[in-house]
Amino acid sequence: MENEKMVTLQLTELQFGQLFEAYLFHLDDVLDSSDLSDEDKRLTVEDLESVGLVLWNALPAFVPVHLVRSVREIDWGYRDESK
Repeated sequence: MENEKMVTLQLTELQFGQLFEAYLFHLDDVLDSSDLSDEDKRLTVEDLESVGLVLWNALPAFVPVHLVRSVREIDWGYRDESK
């Protein structure tokens, strides 16, 4: 993709936390919205997937690994109904 640019951000732990929190709040707002259809919600979440991937992959740089493992064990209330 020829229009892609690489950017490096230097964030403090506080700044990363605020960015990650804003992402999670936005995602929560989308999923809780009564103004969006399920399809619109799905498309919005898909659009945010690359942002989430970057943030989740950067998490171990700011949070001890044992805490990241704990986050993975939380019951987020999501059930994959396709299984």
